[in-house]
Amino acid sequence: MLKSDSMTIISLVILAHLLGDFVFQSNEAVEDRRKKVGGKKFKQHILIHFALLVAVVALVSPLGSGGPIVMTATIGIVVLIGHIILDIIKDMYWKPERSTEWLLGDQFGHFAIIFLAFVAVRREPQMYVWTEYVEYLSLLSKFAISFILLFKVWPMVVGGLLKQLKLGEEDKLEDSSLKRAGAYIGHLERILIFIFIVTGHWEGVGFLLAAKSIFRYGDLTRKEHRMQTEYVLLGTLTSFIGGILTAQLYIVL
Repeated sequence: MLKSDSMTIISLVILAHLLGDFVFQSNEAVEDRRKKVGGKKFKQHILIHFALLVAVVALVSPLGSGGPIVMTATIGIVVLIGHIILDIIKDMYWKPERSTEWLLGDQFGHFAIIFLAFVAVRREPQMYVWTEYVEYLSLLSKFAISFILLFKVWPMVVGGLLKQLKLGEEDKLEDSSLKRAGAYIGHLERILIFIFIVTGHWEGVGFLLAAKSIFRYGDLTRKEHRMQTEYVLLGTLTSFIGGILTAQLYIVL
């Protein structure tokens, strides 16, 4: 089992990455980066990540004057270099028709670099100072990571995936619905899934899936609604996977 203060460090590095990619970066900046690879917006993006990693080192400094700071700084350097390389590759070869695949692949690469850097550096002997500060810092970073994943990352994944299906007007459901109701329902179901799993009530996830299926059954029973059924099913399962993975990451950290 990894030490709690070690997990706090990796939680903070993950949080810094998510803040840099999904909170402090606008869609307009992303589009500009793809038009001008290595341009001004790209440099600003890397500078933001650098500043966030420096903030992580500052937050870790109360844990000890030796091992934790060196460990965090080393991870930060490796992660920043890896981030630069991955972002250049993504900006050069990104295709709009494969936006979701690129998003998932890019984030998988970033997370892999973070964990590999952590595992490599962690082998060195470390001297940790145990304080309540670690507990509060760990809890805050875990909740922040979960919030960004549930409300920023997974909505982008679900929306991008469904957008690629491009349902025509004749394929859409005939009934009217509240504006952005689907987005709010997605947020709520991911929150509920997160709560159920973190509190150890996996049966709640099954109940939620069954309940949503029952409510949708009346809309999607006719043969001509097959495409809509697949559309809703794909969105629901992707949203559920997002909630489950986020909850598992919270538990691991």
